[in-house]
Amino acid sequence: MSRSRGFAVRAEAASPGHPPTPGLGLVPRSAHLAGADRADAIRPDTGIRRLVDLVVAGAGVLLCSPLIAVIGGIIRLTSAGPVLFLQERVGRDGRSFRICKFRTMTADAESCGAAVSGRVDPRVTRVGRYLRPARLDELPQLANILRGDMTLIGPRPEVPRFVAHYTDEEWATLLVRPGLIGPGGLLFATEQSAELDHSEHPDLYYLSHHLHPKLAADLAYLRDRRLVRDLQVVLAAAAALVGRSPSWFSAAAPASRATCATPTTPRRRASGPPALD
Repeated sequence: MSRSRGFAVRAEAASPGHPPTPGLGLVPRSAHLAGADRADAIRPDTGIRRLVDLVVAGAGVLLCSPLIAVIGGIIRLTSAGPVLFLQERVGRDGRSFRICKFRTMTADAESCGAAVSGRVDPRVTRVGRYLRPARLDELPQLANILRGDMTLIGPRPEVPRFVAHYTDEEWATLLVRPGLIGPGGLLFATEQSAELDHSEHPDLYYLSHHLHPKLAADLAYLRDRRLVRDLQVVLAAAAALVGRSPSWFSAAAPASRATCATPTTPRRRASGPPALD
């Protein structure tokens, strides 16, 4: 099993007028996959899964290229700033990579708000209000899949400052490529967004109430990772796009949210401007 060579996380100062959220930190450069070898039967990435990724992502780029061009043009014309939003995330074996998304917030969003956003975040642009519910802002991540940074289905990649709070068991989610869609993200995204709108510290609230239950759902999926489960995740993602939450999918989620109200201690404390999801 390969090991992480450490995260390249730069030291950053808090933005003026926006002090760091209490209780959050960044992943240390010397971080390793603690406890990952003790993970219970995590099903790893396979050659067949990688082949499917290449075929589906390649076809998706070809079929969606006109739509991608139109969305990029609209973003360019309607708001100041770059078309794409690039951000450091933590991938397989703890290696950092740059995730690619259409920009749906103002260009200065990282310096004037939390790392996670609610449903009525004022930083979201006019175009972003339409792209986000339809998940069209995720289309550029097809390039991440083709490069091998991500897979179609797997745990959603987190920013380093949240990975710093993973438990030893949760580090096992970093034994596989992160996914374009994932069980944990699908299960909690709607509830999470609504609750964050009313939180004084959205980052800390996310860490205290949502991060660990999401990771528990991802671990449950990885221990039962097979074609049927993958199809269930795809169907749940399709249902979420039309505002539905399949009962058969929700029932498979661990009901451990109440036990996750206290953030874990980060492996190293550091402050910095937030990184948006």
